[in-house]
Amino acid sequence: MYRISGAGARARTLALALALPFALLPTMAVQAVTPADSDQMLRGALLTAEDLPAGMTSDGVTDGARFEIDASAYHDNGGLGITEQTWSASAAAPVYRFFDFRMLFSSPQQAQAYLDAAEPALSEVAASGLKPVSGGIAIGDGYRHYALETVANEQTVELQNILFRVGPMVAKVFVGGFGTTDEDVAALARAAHARMTAVLPGPEVSAPPSPAASALDAASPSAAPSPDASVAADGFIHQWAATATASSEYESDSWSSQQASGSPDTLTYGDNQTAWAPSLKDGTAEWLDLRYDQAVVPANVSIHESDGNGFVTKVEAYDAATSTWVTLWQGSDPTATGAVGTLSPPLAPTDVAVDRIRVSIDTSVPDWNEIDAVELVGNPPS
Repeated sequence: MYRISGAGARARTLALALALPFALLPTMAVQAVTPADSDQMLRGALLTAEDLPAGMTSDGVTDGARFEIDASAYHDNGGLGITEQTWSASAAAPVYRFFDFRMLFSSPQQAQAYLDAAEPALSEVAASGLKPVSGGIAIGDGYRHYALETVANEQTVELQNILFRVGPMVAKVFVGGFGTTDEDVAALARAAHARMTAVLPGPEVSAPPSPAASALDAASPSAAPSPDASVAADGFIHQWAATATASSEYESDSWSSQQASGSPDTLTYGDNQTAWAPSLKDGTAEWLDLRYDQAVVPANVSIHESDGNGFVTKVEAYDAATSTWVTLWQGSDPTATGAVGTLSPPLAPTDVAVDRIRVSIDTSVPDWNEIDAVELVGNPPS
């Protein structure tokens, strides 16, 4: 259990007095467009009594927009619907109060952009005093974990808040209880992931399919993913880099470019040898060149930043047919510092299938600038 001192307990969080509304406060309602199929998907993605400890009761499914979910970020990214369900135990227990949120968008890119933009509100770091923690629960895409231990009515209360994404759907899993363990929270997060995965496949998913999704539908059987690639619930092929090289690296083993290959393994924010770091801390322009097992038409690139976040300046794809680099994104990196974060920028459309991505960074951003992993998501060439 990650125990984070909450000596300065915020009044807004702890008006609980064991009725525990915790940190989730009413806010301005969001007038979301919620088609019937989206509403059904959202409700189907929520946990049920069989996923929770015995004896918990539900307050019923409600419009999640009444909580602080960052209405501006939700609208800016074309949110299709929000739903929430609160569960309560009759007596003090490891899972005493559980808030289960789902937010649905038209595409994984929009969902990730919302998660990145709305993190200050969803995390409850500023409003309620929760703090980022590194834990082994890591699940889904864009995973974040926050916690707070404090005292209410002379009892120690643990609050844990987990955010993640599956395809075009974002989850917020907020647990409050007494003597809560990592496994208590992990079980709920895994159940939420399974529910979301179960409802997302199929032609009825949210909005009309994107051009990339259409390409997948039209792909021939010969374009099946390699053993090192996987087709996720969103219909895309997800891959972590097989190999990586860089303009420079701090060492040839620890902090080397190869530390950025494979799936994320740096769970703690800060200077970690399990992530790539360039040879110099400040004042240079560097790049990380990543190669993947299967060529895909890019739909999304997710860069897992683990120290000195906010340093990425450009994402490019290598067109082997013309021996040129194609710019997929260039701009200012909004990834917040203080916790392991993910940059999934909106990519310029392309029909070129690639198995090589280059990420450029600016080390003038304070602290060591480190990358743990880079995921390439896309469709095989038709």
